[in-house]
Amino acid sequence: MKILCDRMLLGLGHWLRVAGYDTHWAEADWPDREVVALAVREDRILLTCDQEIHDHRAAAGRRVVLSSNALEDCAVELGRHADIEIDWLFAPLSRCLKCNVVLVEGGPEHFDELPSGLVGFVTRVEFCGGCRRVYWAGSHADHMLERLRELERLCARGRSERLRGS
Repeated sequence: MKILCDRMLLGLGHWLRVAGYDTHWAEADWPDREVVALAVREDRILLTCDQEIHDHRAAAGRRVVLSSNALEDCAVELGRHADIEIDWLFAPLSRCLKCNVVLVEGGPEHFDELPSGLVGFVTRVEFCGGCRRVYWAGSHADHMLERLRELERLCARGRSERLRGS
């Protein structure tokens, strides 16, 4: 599943990328027609808070209009939508948070890019072939995984509400 978030949902887009989804976001100055055109061209689901996008014929069947841009509310609301299934633990920390490229296991040369205090403690690094960033599993990764688990619980709550019909 490929996703495009409008600028109002930049935070949601960031966390969907953390969860492993191929996620892009629209630039702030793009008119609605350009946002919709990109979603169509790249076959992306468009997540938006913009009610006017609802009226774009080209967006039909590929847009989900959310009522809030608060991350926790979005997670619950996404759980309520039957036409999009988000698994917040899909492929955590598998994409570059900067450029969206899938990470690959780094080689010995990538260890040279670690902060000096981590040398000898980190045994595995991942590398982005797009922007050349190096990633490692530190406490920041633990915090991000816990946040994803929290978002999954909220999304599950939305799914339960949908299934109960409330």
